[in-house]
Amino acid sequence: MKKAELKREDMKLSRSASPVQLPARGGGWPSDRRLYAYIDEMEVPADFVTTGETRETYLQLMEASLSGYGLELADASWGRDGEGRPQDMQAYSRIVCVLGGLIGAGRRAELQPLWEQMMEAACRQLPRMTGDQMADFATKELLLAYKAMKLHVDAGQLRAWADLLATVDPEVNYVHTRTAVPDTDRLHNINLYNMAGEYLRQTEGMTDADSYLDAHWPLQLGRFDDNGMYRDPGCPLLYDLAARCHIQLMLAYSYEGPYAEELDRHLEAGGMMTLFLQSAAGHIPYGGRSSQFQFNEALAAACAEYEASRHQRAGRVKLAGAFKRSARLSAQAVRRWVLEMTPPRHVKNGYAIGSGYGAEPYAYYDKYMVTLGSFAYMAYLFADDAIAEQPCPAEAGGYVLATSPAFHQIVASAGGQSIQLDTAADGRYDATGLGRYHRRGMPAELGLSSPLSGAPGYLLPHGVAARAAAIGPGWERPDGTVAYLAEQAAGLEHRLTVHAEEADRVVFSLVYSGGELPDGHTLRETYALSPEGLDIEAVLELEERVADGDRAGELRAGEGMLLHDAMAAEQGTAGAPGPGDLRGAQPGTDAGTARTDLSPIRYRVPLFCDNGAEESGLAIKCNGDDVQATVILGDDRYSLSTTGRLDIEEERCGNRNGEYRLAVIRSDERAIRVRLTLWRAETAADRKT
Repeated sequence: MKKAELKREDMKLSRSASPVQLPARGGGWPSDRRLYAYIDEMEVPADFVTTGETRETYLQLMEASLSGYGLELADASWGRDGEGRPQDMQAYSRIVCVLGGLIGAGRRAELQPLWEQMMEAACRQLPRMTGDQMADFATKELLLAYKAMKLHVDAGQLRAWADLLATVDPEVNYVHTRTAVPDTDRLHNINLYNMAGEYLRQTEGMTDADSYLDAHWPLQLGRFDDNGMYRDPGCPLLYDLAARCHIQLMLAYSYEGPYAEELDRHLEAGGMMTLFLQSAAGHIPYGGRSSQFQFNEALAAACAEYEASRHQRAGRVKLAGAFKRSARLSAQAVRRWVLEMTPPRHVKNGYAIGSGYGAEPYAYYDKYMVTLGSFAYMAYLFADDAIAEQPCPAEAGGYVLATSPAFHQIVASAGGQSIQLDTAADGRYDATGLGRYHRRGMPAELGLSSPLSGAPGYLLPHGVAARAAAIGPGWERPDGTVAYLAEQAAGLEHRLTVHAEEADRVVFSLVYSGGELPDGHTLRETYALSPEGLDIEAVLELEERVADGDRAGELRAGEGMLLHDAMAAEQGTAGAPGPGDLRGAQPGTDAGTARTDLSPIRYRVPLFCDNGAEESGLAIKCNGDDVQATVILGDDRYSLSTTGRLDIEEERCGNRNGEYRLAVIRSDERAIRVRLTLWRAETAADRKT
């Protein structure tokens, strides 16, 4: 398809809706350019193979997102009440958008009569809506559908729809506006949805949105942190991405208002964070509400496609290729649940759709399944298949990255593996500590993809317990009960020190203090990620022991910077602990200064049982003082090895992805060491080769 140059002329764009041409703005790179230097230094491995994905992949995801709605059997009354009004405008408008995008791209032409009836109903209903935030979402969807179908419907019908959409009044029809929400702290990502809708109406000559946008941009700009990440209330990682992608949509359609340059600088910086926060399995970070839905990765793909085109146009070919690769890994991450499962699932588990397992009350299937398609359509619009894939950080590894304190996340990547830690979790959705361990090409939930919440804002069925749990330590209280790091948040502080960053090996430590830690104690955890797996040591220490501890290479939470070769050169790595060191050393002690007045330490590891479609097996093996528990899922394995006393609780507890049993490790010493390994069993086919 010939590219359309989207230049605004008399508030009208080219009649072709895709692919979008992105502005080559010169907004400048973020002041800390280590992320860019990392990309410049990456080499293409000799065995590098492209994913084989193209823009067509997004169309496949869009089609799959509609497959559960039965549109083939629908008539004009589908999705409407007795008076012909759409019953769920948010879902209905997204179906109109996705179906329109598919028909415009040459697919599902047989459904065009149904689409026209749905478009008519939606365009009539939107200007009548008041006090219903579904209107805030709907305008953008209907405008994208309008653009997609401009060449496929009668000109008179187009004018009739345009006349209806021109009567939308944001101060009457929307809920999330500056006028309607006096407390501007509550004006968040939904306002950006309606702003995007208003700007798209302007591009079609249906309104002049300048004054509306100018009234809201100053409030929205204040929500970005220094890393270009959007701070929605509670700072959920997903809504950072959702907010930025809808601003990208506006700039892609040539928004050139007075705030465009500042917005674009935030988008570029935030895009770099998204690139480096991607996991080895291609997932966006967990954290907060609306996590673990398939549309999460569709948004990540859209963001990456936009940034790939930006950097390609600016001549940064390697960076453009890294973003292109990242987008396609995001698309691949949801194939299992969307293209290989019938019906497709809207959340990353295989439980029956009607069960609502892992979803918030607002996150029902009819709304969030098609949301995947809507955001995949944005990725389709942004995508340029002429950009060649290059390795991306999620695969190359060799770094530790911290977000700002608002998001309180740390990720580390090495050798095709990645981990993520939340240092101050929102207990309604997550738990503090190590909540993710991924390995490229293996089921994300096997080693843990998100923590377990003790008071989840999402649904768990009867018989599946709610427990605050992550991979992490605990300690005995004076009354003999055990407190776990996973349960902590308020008053907990931490210090991050990086010891080594190499492509196949990273080593770092976290020292926690405050919270409910025993008086006078700190908790030190050291992580070493290498081809052997993930080695962890947790040790309780007296505060004076670490008061003047590791300062070289210390990163205070929130600096949001890559700790790479410059850091290693500054502090040296000769004394850094390696994976083997953590198994036999006694960190936290000096010769002859062993103490016995420290609280006993514990450690917990969730072990996967069931995702609603597959159940695991479990094997226990003892060899002297060493004990190993291995979770078996087909040919995939997840092993926990330790020298401590290991008990596995019978109770099943859950997160969004499935059911787990908690392995509890006990030690009479003040340190516990564990090794976690994701690996694949040798099959008969492997042996033949």
